[in-house]
Amino acid sequence: MKVFACSAFSLAKKIAKKLDAKFSRVEVKYFPDNEVYLRFKERVDEEVILVQSLAKNPNERLVELIFSSLTARDLGARKVIALIPYLAYMRQDKRFKKGECISARVLAEVLQASGIDALFTLNPHLHRIKSLSEIYRIPVFELSCEREIARYIQKNFSKDEWVLVGPDIESTN
Repeated sequence: MKVFACSAFSLAKKIAKKLDAKFSRVEVKYFPDNEVYLRFKERVDEEVILVQSLAKNPNERLVELIFSSLTARDLGARKVIALIPYLAYMRQDKRFKKGECISARVLAEVLQASGIDALFTLNPHLHRIKSLSEIYRIPVFELSCEREIARYIQKNFSKDEWVLVGPDIESTN
């Protein structure tokens, strides 16, 4: 098993260490017209974990992930597992106005078509879609980090030093 990252290097290194797996960066460059160049410098002939957050510049990061997954497959990866800490495009889970894109469903189709065999993510934005398994045909694992965050806050701050704020009514869930 090998762990690769296009941008989430620190997290990918930690995951590789925990799994006693080899870590490698995927070489990513951008041409003057902003097209992406991508290259695996290590052999890709076994099970692969691609670590890629979509939090910052989700469009660029998504293309990097799609290209990485398809390239890993082309180079001989037996299995491609995507670990996406922040899964973008989950807020648009319903068509509110005629003609709108339901981006959560489109993202599911795109990621599955890119050769990903399984998906791990943290606390995805779920509202009308209650579980990612409603829109994905591949195995999906919705991990939670709420307890770890709560423990950290309780350990490092007194109750009068913090306030929890959510962006919308759905934050109470």
